[in-house]
Amino acid sequence: MTTLFSQADILTAGSDGTGVLLVPKSAFDSDGIVTTARVAAYRTSPSARRGLGHVEETAARRLERLGLQEVATSDLVAQPTAPLSETQGVFARFTALGLTAAYFRDESRIAAARGALQDDFEVVTNFSLALPTRLRAPGARLMHATSMPVGTGWPTVSGIDTAHRQNVRGAGVLVGVLDTGIDADHQQFHARTIPFRYVSFDPNNPASPPRDVRGFDLDGHGTHVCGIIAGSTVGVAPEAELVVASVIESETARTSLIRVVYGLNWLLHEFKAPANATKPAVVNLSLGFPSTGVLNVPLKEYKTRLRAMEAVLNLLIQANVLPIVAIGNDGPGRFGYPGGFRNALGVGAVDHGGVIAPFSGSRTSSRTRKPDIYGYGVGIYSSLERDMANQSFYGRLDGTSMAAPFVAGIAALYLCRSRMSAAALRTTLLTNAQTVKTGRRSALIARYV
Repeated sequence: MTTLFSQADILTAGSDGTGVLLVPKSAFDSDGIVTTARVAAYRTSPSARRGLGHVEETAARRLERLGLQEVATSDLVAQPTAPLSETQGVFARFTALGLTAAYFRDESRIAAARGALQDDFEVVTNFSLALPTRLRAPGARLMHATSMPVGTGWPTVSGIDTAHRQNVRGAGVLVGVLDTGIDADHQQFHARTIPFRYVSFDPNNPASPPRDVRGFDLDGHGTHVCGIIAGSTVGVAPEAELVVASVIESETARTSLIRVVYGLNWLLHEFKAPANATKPAVVNLSLGFPSTGVLNVPLKEYKTRLRAMEAVLNLLIQANVLPIVAIGNDGPGRFGYPGGFRNALGVGAVDHGGVIAPFSGSRTSSRTRKPDIYGYGVGIYSSLERDMANQSFYGRLDGTSMAAPFVAGIAALYLCRSRMSAAALRTTLLTNAQTVKTGRRSALIARYV
């Protein structure tokens, strides 16, 4: 058997200097906001998919002229057609989003690419994203080896117990999660099949392509998030259908723009599958980057990164998928993106008494006030990864990373009761929220009514 790639051939996609994302300029108005509705009908319209394909084809032909090779990624494996040593790099198309990622063997080639592409595309250098600041470890891990915990433990005012008594439990609603993963064999999830994709650290590297496997989670954060959304006994919407992509490294709690785009593109493909195309969907994101700028990154480049990330979020909305995003754990006056964008539903955290958590981020400006809504995010009890004896564990965590999936679960309850657009869902969540005033600050806390 001939090996196409030697170790020296492997392209290091984790380096910010070699990876770029191509975002069509036709997707923006003068303020950098996505204006096209091309993605809106993607899940059900062949013509919409053809329109996106034309944009990808333009990028592909230009990248090929620059000496890059397309990596044709199937569901399970990247299929290279020539040794990477014979090319200047590789590129991959995100067909659900109309975006393209490219990686260059030589960073100096990026300048040539910008020249060839800048009239029609924003050429955005890949950059890091991370989970919100960690507040505490789970503490004592609570084991329920023979029986699952009974009762949600959510405040009565949340309306969750009422919804469950009415048999409103999230059935028929898709909830996408981008996080550290999910322990699919935890007792909260093992009775169902959960679509799961692991997006590797170097997803364009033919030696380590994204792959579909049984869900796993080496960190526990994603398992905790998924338990809040749809755990069979601890979840807000226990019958919602989880679709999970692992895009965050457990050791560093970090990821990258292109890795997140890989995950979101896969989610949209799953959402448009014949069995899912008519089901409503939301996406939970507990990741981002700081609003205060990034060390050693020029302001112009930082703003370009903002435009790219906002474009990706807006494309989700155009696909009728509401992004529900943690605002961050750095306290009042500080927040993270993408939760800070106007069109994302940014989520802050309150305790079970409705008091805003001191760590919960916020943004106040003439155009944008964040968070849009709050969820319970202090001492939240949910699933953690199993031990090697196959015993399921639980624990309590704090953070807007816990508040966002609470809101995603409430959203799933509303969508279960009545199908609606992403815009209508946002309005429903905000209109029905409980208003609580604490000191000079007031909070709209998500609830089901």
